[in-house]
Amino acid sequence: MDLWRYMDVSKFISLLSTRRLWFSRLDQLGDPFEGSIPRRLLPTFGVADVLADLFEGDVDVPSVRDRVIRDSNAAREARRHGAFVSCWHQNAHESAAMWKLYLKSDEGLAIRTTREALISALPVAEHAIEIHRVEYLDFDADAPPQSERRWWLLKRKSFEHEREVRAVLINDKARNHLGIAVPLAAPIDRLVLAVHVAPSTPEFFREAVQSICDAFGLKTTVQRSKIDDDPIY
Repeated sequence: MDLWRYMDVSKFISLLSTRRLWFSRLDQLGDPFEGSIPRRLLPTFGVADVLADLFEGDVDVPSVRDRVIRDSNAAREARRHGAFVSCWHQNAHESAAMWKLYLKSDEGLAIRTTREALISALPVAEHAIEIHRVEYLDFDADAPPQSERRWWLLKRKSFEHEREVRAVLINDKARNHLGIAVPLAAPIDRLVLAVHVAPSTPEFFREAVQSICDAFGLKTTVQRSKIDDDPIY
């Protein structure tokens, strides 16, 4: 499957010059629901009811249940600071919507890779990195996943257009950092299979991006956006 990452030129230069892929801390992605759980999970907290049975009802069940939920939320919020992700868009073609969403100006670009290429470019021994599709749920109605790790892969259905695939790195020791720059374990052209400039950018911009690729040893021909193709009437 093809994976795309839309970015401005400065981030592209950083990737090429450092040979490192940036993983953002989960709470830095801009969505407060990142790392949260669907509401349908809340009724499954039965600890307070178990305690009530053990102590023959001599327990303030609502109070204990609220404390269990509150403590669980606090622990999960803390764990968000130990989860880091690299986000990609899965699509066989470039996306007009993604161009508009993820570029600060018209002069941006997208790199294209595959899941297999991403796996081969990331280190195996130093970091335990997993790659999964994001699951889009109705947080008010849908059942939660069984695996707690999958909570880092959940987003609301209103983001379903992103068709996101995530590389996920859990590192509690780095919780005080806003992100982790993970060194690539393979040449840059093993990861970056193609480079596309944004729609409507002038030819000199494509040439400038080509010069950047050449300067950093990325052997690829920078492509214009297919969105700029001439229509046939």
